[in-house]
Amino acid sequence: MRRMYALWRDSGRVLFGYWLPELITLFVTVALPPLFDAYLVASLHSTTSYGALGMATNFLHTLVKLSEAIPVAAIAVIGRHNGAKNHAASGAHFINTLWTAIILGCAQLIIIYFWAHRIYEWLGVPADMAIIGTPFLRLRSVSVLLAFILLSVLGFMRAIKNTHTPMLITLIGSVVYMVSSVILVSGHWGFPTCGIYGPAFAALLEYGTMLAIALAYVFSNQIYKPYFINLKLFSINWRAIGAIVSFSIPVIIDKSALSFSYVWLSKMLATMGPVSIATFDIIKNLERSAIMPAAAFAQVVTMLVSNHLGAQEFSEAKKTIFKILLITCAIVSGTLIILSLYASYFIGLLSPNPEITDFAIPLLRILSCLVIFDFAQLILAAALRGAGKVKTVMWTRFLICGLFFLPISYILSQCSFDSLGTKFCLIYGAFYINTALMGIAFWRQLAKSTWYEKHI
Repeated sequence: MRRMYALWRDSGRVLFGYWLPELITLFVTVALPPLFDAYLVASLHSTTSYGALGMATNFLHTLVKLSEAIPVAAIAVIGRHNGAKNHAASGAHFINTLWTAIILGCAQLIIIYFWAHRIYEWLGVPADMAIIGTPFLRLRSVSVLLAFILLSVLGFMRAIKNTHTPMLITLIGSVVYMVSSVILVSGHWGFPTCGIYGPAFAALLEYGTMLAIALAYVFSNQIYKPYFINLKLFSINWRAIGAIVSFSIPVIIDKSALSFSYVWLSKMLATMGPVSIATFDIIKNLERSAIMPAAAFAQVVTMLVSNHLGAQEFSEAKKTIFKILLITCAIVSGTLIILSLYASYFIGLLSPNPEITDFAIPLLRILSCLVIFDFAQLILAAALRGAGKVKTVMWTRFLICGLFFLPISYILSQCSFDSLGTKFCLIYGAFYINTALMGIAFWRQLAKSTWYEKHI
């Protein structure tokens, strides 16, 4: 018994050693920016500006998820090569991944620049929100291009078990972002007052700084030299890029399916007016922050499972999955309890006016009870990706979102209710039932003997 406890304790320390840098990295890149932006823009006391920012940020989250798809798929491949000590193959796959990210990042930039206003119109927001939000969306699409490239570089580091350096780079970028955002939103130190557009300019500075540091670190570090022997950095291998896109398509679809569900959710709630739009943004940002520990463990489980399978350690891979699932359950449950108990405080920090605060507090407490379904599917989906079952994750998410969430949420949005709060809860709650169905499907796949791909 003591031996089992010692083994659990030691392996737990290793897991937390990987997890903590990932948590810090994800929190400052995914959770903190929208929270910080909302806090700054709330001080303008404009529901229109607040709603425009929230709808743009929500849509941009889908683009960020797309930028994650290429490196997430690459981690599974590079991790296996690295586990087998094939450094040259790891380096070659990274270079091809980098070029893939550049091409896809440029494509989204062109699309968003010319279609920004139409995106707002499709979301169904009031005309004044669309007018304010269109320039913001165009500016942020440039920083998303930089994010595509940056995440590929950081993904390479993670695939070879370096999670600390991405954390440090992200912390530097976070400091640059927060300082520049504060200065530009309100116009301190002689800089012009940019208002809602301040965070967009700050994001350009943030991602530009992080990308410069990441590229310099990887290509000037002697430790990484074995990965780039006889590689031509500026030679584009179109066949390899095509193979990467083909392998990444399932990840792109499954990540975009879930993130697009948030966009669709915002569109359904937009029919209820500006107060519901602002409330959605507040609840989404707070619950996304609470679930960051699960998102960090999802990154870790993908990396560990792929390395275990590369080393032919099949039973260890499965033990790691279930251990991470239990630890995540304990941590996320604690954060959700804190969020519910102090809902009035957290919402008060982000709300632009008392009407929205009063509307959001009870809704946050009710919906927090359903978040447990979301973190479970996050961990299980990441484990299956690390095992090479990217198509399984893709089809599961695509079909459940398309066949359940989209039609159910649309039907609910067209129904009349005596209480707007009830309608809001039912539409938003449908999203979490959606994730519960995904979790059940992923669990059934892991229970099979063919839960991993032998060759990827």
